[in-house]
Amino acid sequence: MISNRLSVLLATRKLKATRVSSDTGIARSTLASLTGEDSKMIQFETIDKLCQYLNIDPGEFFLYTPYSLTFDIVPTAVSTSYSVSENLEWGFSVMEYKADVFAKFKRRGEDAKIIELSANLEESKTYNGVEEHAFNDENNIDIEINSKDNEFQDYWTTLKLQPFYSVVESSFEAQLGASVINSLNEDAGKDVFNDWNVNTFLPLLPF
Repeated sequence: MISNRLSVLLATRKLKATRVSSDTGIARSTLASLTGEDSKMIQFETIDKLCQYLNIDPGEFFLYTPYSLTFDIVPTAVSTSYSVSENLEWGFSVMEYKADVFAKFKRRGEDAKIIELSANLEESKTYNGVEEHAFNDENNIDIEINSKDNEFQDYWTTLKLQPFYSVVESSFEAQLGASVINSLNEDAGKDVFNDWNVNTFLPLLPF
């Protein structure tokens, strides 16, 4: 697992991305991807500019651990409902979402440990409207993630992976979000859930 420390480096220097972008010529969108750990590739030119600007070497810019972590998400129960009233007001409800989540740790490419977690809808959600599928980014689905007997938290801490929290957190949330939306779409037979946000967090502390 490889991560960059740009967000920490900027915070300790009290630098804003807009200032760094202005000083270095690096696009703000690029900096946002780096600080948010969304970037899958960093150009050498960008690394060089940032290292010179921050007066560091690449070893201080990156973090590395021989461990990697991936997730398999298997929905086990999904339930939605749709209704239209006489005045054509519609209502969509998400009543249930459950999934088994398998956290797969590898060390230098070899299987190290598999830990099972559970994903559950925190509470049913219902949205109403008069325009067809009038959902927006304010429509949220909250998913709770649990680990039996704190097994995931304890193993994560044992490996001292806390510095990589933001990387794993963002990738997991994106993967689970896509899985939730796909499952709801399949159950509803519609695409009305595509614009909803899925909020979740892994059951561990970053520091």
